[in-house]
Amino acid sequence: MTNVLEAAAPALCDQRRQQLAALDFGGFRVRRAAGADDLAVIAAQRAESFGRVIRNQRPVGASHDGWLDKIDHHPATGLLLLEEATTGTPIASMRVQDSRAGPVELARLVDLGALVPGREWPLLQCARLAAVRHPQRTAALFAFMKAVWRRALADGVQNLILATPYWSRWMYEALQFTDLGDAAAFAHPLSGAAHRVMIFDVPSAQSRLEGAGNPLAAQLFHTQHPLLDLA
Repeated sequence: MTNVLEAAAPALCDQRRQQLAALDFGGFRVRRAAGADDLAVIAAQRAESFGRVIRNQRPVGASHDGWLDKIDHHPATGLLLLEEATTGTPIASMRVQDSRAGPVELARLVDLGALVPGREWPLLQCARLAAVRHPQRTAALFAFMKAVWRRALADGVQNLILATPYWSRWMYEALQFTDLGDAAAFAHPLSGAAHRVMIFDVPSAQSRLEGAGNPLAAQLFHTQHPLLDLA
């Protein structure tokens, strides 16, 4: 199955290709969040990441509770944490929703039924990707996407789907996500920032990225990272 829109190889400059090829996913682990302490970590990461957007600023000293919502507490929602493998230091977090468990958050913002043909379902929405400052932040984020892709492949998901602002779009383009176009663009209700909806065909990922000579292919498909495997 191909993507909803045919994915082209990312137009990466030589320097960016070299940087991506040099990334090492081996220093990280991914696990499912559990308990109040993990929720507090996720809220703090969102505050640091999203608080940089002016509309999302919270008063100094305010509780982190405002960074969690009812979707985070829904039993069908997956909350994931990425940490340093050796120290357990939290680096990033993400929320995932499987369309087979009910409507995903994006369905409230765009008409997914019209944008994504039925043969491209089920979908797994990735959202609220938040990361703190860290020397290996870029490698950590790509490692996180590997973990989610592998779990989605095992679970029979057809496509990953997400909404991204312009400043993080480059990462998904490097992974050969497909932009669903202007019909799927919207201003995010939390930040007011313009977002694009992008989609990633799960079963064809290896053949597509290897066929395009993607510099991330070695880490994504040919290097074992057991700590990135979600149970």
